[in-house]
Amino acid sequence: MLKDNYLTIYKGTVCRESATGEEECLYLEPGLTLIMANSRNASELLWAWEGWRANVARTIRPLYLQVTTKGKHGSIVLVV
Repeated sequence: MLKDNYLTIYKGTVCRESATGEEECLYLEPGLTLIMANSRNASELLWAWEGWRANVARTIRPLYLQVTTKGKHGSIVLVV
């Protein structure tokens, strides 16, 4: 159950208004990863990082703490 919750949250999206005025939402893979790997636009990189941090990282933090705590006790909880 912990693994399923972790993976569901980790696949969260970050949204912005596209050039056409429509909402564009990107998943971490491949969308945000491609931006972080290839973009040289500082504002786009900042948008991707802040969006992921606000929408995904804060939500997943309590689960991550559970995974790392259990991992310290020798349990393999999450295999991605």
